Amino acid sequence: MLSGRRYRLELTAEQAEMCEEFGNVCRSVWNTGLHQRREYRRRGAWMNSRRSAPSWPRPSGNTPG
Repeated sequence: MLSGRRYRLELTAEQAEMCEEFGNVCRSVWNTGLHQRREYRRRGAWMNSRRSAPSWPRPSGNTPG
């Protein structure tokens, strides 16, 4: 059985605006990727990470951890 927790945020107007903007950006990125995937499938091509990985940016080493 899965269980979860629910939290209620009390954001300021500025924080709420930023969260809305972050959500819009995430939705746009997701929809763009979905569109690209559909176009690849429509053409009979296939997207995979092995082919596209060389074009990904390399980590800078400045990541927290």
